[in-house]
Amino acid sequence: MKIDYIKYEKSHGGRENYFPVGRKKDLVGDCAIRAIALALEMDYMQVLRELMNLAVEKFGIPYANSQRVYEDYLNSKGWVKKPLKEGKTWKPLYKHKRRLEQNKNYIFYVRVGYQTHLTSVVKGINKDTWLCQDKMAYAMYDKP
Repeated sequence: MKIDYIKYEKSHGGRENYFPVGRKKDLVGDCAIRAIALALEMDYMQVLRELMNLAVEKFGIPYANSQRVYEDYLNSKGWVKKPLKEGKTWKPLYKHKRRLEQNKNYIFYVRVGYQTHLTSVVKGINKDTWLCQDKMAYAMYDKP
């Protein structure tokens, strides 16, 4: 059975302009920063700084990738979280392809084992360091 994935493009979200990328040791758990930088079409370092400042000043934690930090940040930018539960279940990310408008950007909150991951869909293209579209999508952020 062929899966109808959203078009995918490997991207480090601008991280490559500031830090090494490409090797396993370069994986640093910065999915929220990458996804936000891509979806909001902002510079990676600017997003990292703004998230770190918010994390320390408002929450007293040094974690830019924390859910409460990035949710507060996205809310301040006018982005809204929409749950994707249909009935009693969630569907894989690629099954939400029909919801996407080609000229808009989205951030998806997906479940990977016992952890979570953020990935962006920018104007119809899923941009991330890996193809995670077969993982369950719990929520979607977009700007109305």
